[in-house]
Amino acid sequence: MLSIGKVSWGGEHYYIDAVLSLERDMRAMAGFEPELGEPPGVWVGRGSNSIGLGGIVYPETLTALLAGKDPFSQQGLGRKDDRIKVAAFDLTFNAPKSVSILYGLLEPRLGAEVRNSHEAAVRGALGYLERNAIGVRRTIEGTRMTLPTSGAPAAGFLHRTSRALDPHLHTHVVMANLARGEDGSWSGIDGRGLYYHAKTASFLYQAELRRQMSTSLGVEWGTVRNGWADVLGVSREVVRGFSTRLLQIEADLERLGMSSPHAAHIAALKTRQPKEIHCAMSDLRRQWQKRALELGLGPLQLEKVLDRKVLGIEHGHLAQGASNRLAGGWGEVALSIHDKKAFCLDVLVELAKKELVTRREVIQACCQALSGGGSARAIESLSEEVMHSGIRRSLGVDIREERFRVVDMQLPDKMYSLEREVGRWLGADRSRVRVDPVLDGHQLSKEMPGRSVDLGIDLS
Repeated sequence: MLSIGKVSWGGEHYYIDAVLSLERDMRAMAGFEPELGEPPGVWVGRGSNSIGLGGIVYPETLTALLAGKDPFSQQGLGRKDDRIKVAAFDLTFNAPKSVSILYGLLEPRLGAEVRNSHEAAVRGALGYLERNAIGVRRTIEGTRMTLPTSGAPAAGFLHRTSRALDPHLHTHVVMANLARGEDGSWSGIDGRGLYYHAKTASFLYQAELRRQMSTSLGVEWGTVRNGWADVLGVSREVVRGFSTRLLQIEADLERLGMSSPHAAHIAALKTRQPKEIHCAMSDLRRQWQKRALELGLGPLQLEKVLDRKVLGIEHGHLAQGASNRLAGGWGEVALSIHDKKAFCLDVLVELAKKELVTRREVIQACCQALSGGGSARAIESLSEEVMHSGIRRSLGVDIREERFRVVDMQLPDKMYSLEREVGRWLGADRSRVRVDPVLDGHQLSKEMPGRSVDLGIDLS
């Protein structure tokens, strides 16, 4: 699951202070597991790479960046801070509780595989957001629009426990509210895109996590609901037994006689305690193992969980069932044309129940159908095949424009070039050939000046 919070000025110290042992060597880059506190943060994403940030996050560097300064020269980057009230966005990627439990109970070598799977999933989902959600606002010829960027610099802080000291594997991606637009100038990012694409990024995180863990640990997954699935073999009783914070919130809601999401949010804030960071991880793991044994998840049961093998992982699909299609995962397997058509049909039959759908909803539907998961890039590619398939038109599934769009200022030239090529190929008058970019990830704003583009020819 992905949740988004806002980081105010000075708020970065919550993440910095949780790191009690800042290792200034390569151990921090190789899955370093400190006994006290949390692992050091690392720079993530293309936005960090674009300004030369990589490796371990040092406090002074992060503080300078969130203050709108170049972390190397300490010169201001041109962002008008008097107009910026949010220093950064906290994109928190939370592993399912069953995954966190495995991380907390397994021996270090296997626990590292769980951590690696989680971190790979975070990178995949962050990549999706960088491609689709991060832009800067500009006014061009009187029109307000959101333009692409090279990404926003971001620091990833892995945390391993909840405030109640249960196993809770999650990563805070602290994304600076700062990005450089295609015009070369820096400004705050258009945060609307993060919220608009958050659900899809969450689905992609979960799909990549399933793929990684199925491959590395051979686990199976329960039914995917709203993009989320738990590991088979970790019972509901065990999950609740390691969900102290949830039980605290439920108890408070019951006492007040309330049940709404808003009331749950208030209860979560009211019952929140300061996080204890001075507990030794080895002591916590012994406590977790004892509790798990009492709940019926001992070493023998854990072995059975890891012995589970996803059927057909070598072939990339199961033989039957819409929900199980491609259950072995998607991302490293080449499928036959028949399998792709069958998968497209399964997804589109579900989407046909809606009056109109967007590209992000197609991606979500693909993630939902891939019980064995898949990589973000591969699922995005697969969603394009779904949207462009003849089956979509046969079923009458309409794809509408996204409400939030990052506008590629070079797109008109690209479209004109494509129209000329199509017109030359058909021997048609170029003025009669128009290409619609609505199914492409980069879509034109209706208010954008210049020639309009519309669907005039089927290129599939």
